[in-house]
Amino acid sequence: MEYGGPAGILEDLFVRAEFRGRGLGTAAARELRAFCLARGLRAVSEDVGRANDAAQRVSDRAGFAATDRQLLTLELAKPAHIA
Repeated sequence: MEYGGPAGILEDLFVRAEFRGRGLGTAAARELRAFCLARGLRAVSEDVGRANDAAQRVSDRAGFAATDRQLLTLELAKPAHIA
């Protein structure tokens, strides 16, 4: 247990295009942090596309940081966004 207790994974944080730029992603990340802290989680990891600059900025503002860990995935189905 790397962080000495339970940890979570944020799989997707999506804000529809017409609502972007209003701070909703940042607000959601703040709520996520409070939710996890209240439940004793010690860390939260996030999956963000390398080319998704807007999501990277939200993550930075929320305090997420790159680590020496690598996300590995065992795909059991095609990603939903790939037809």
